[in-house]
Amino acid sequence: MRLYWHSALRYLRVPVVGFGFLMCCFTSGAAVYSGLLVWAPAQQAFEHVRQDVVVAQSKIDSYRNRVDLADGFGLLEEQTAGMMLRLSTPVDRAQMVLNLSEIAQASGSSIIHGANSFGESRAGLTPVEQELTIEGSYRSVRQFFSALAGIETFTLVRNLEMSADRSGRQLRLKISLFTLSGRPEL
Repeated sequence: MRLYWHSALRYLRVPVVGFGFLMCCFTSGAAVYSGLLVWAPAQQAFEHVRQDVVVAQSKIDSYRNRVDLADGFGLLEEQTAGMMLRLSTPVDRAQMVLNLSEIAQASGSSIIHGANSFGESRAGLTPVEQELTIEGSYRSVRQFFSALAGIETFTLVRNLEMSADRSGRQLRLKISLFTLSGRPEL
């Protein structure tokens, strides 16, 4: 092996080969040196730009979240205004019975039993509790609840008991409704 290296180094004594080898070494060294001078600052500049892009993207995301919150606030404000309007609608016992009877008739179901009672007013709101027993097909009962959701008063379903006849085509529901009315004191 020593002879091999010795014979390889012997070729470097030839002036053209030695000069060519020296030029290759010099060119390689110059390329590495210039690469360090040019590439290192370019790499640093690239990292700074990448960090700026990350910061800008996080700011964009933050602004989008703020816009989403503002949109959500507008929707919440609209829903609150609608609820306040429903709460401000006065509850009249006769009108309530008429509304429920019209809803039952329009939906194709029938009210078998109904009773309501006014509770004690608190914080400007008057509660009205209603007990209903309705009968009808699944479709008519579903339409009854859809129509109930559309009335102008704020009504909650507190309790629901359901049973069906032997064929399963007629449903009987015992429903407890809770309606609020008045001007809430905030």
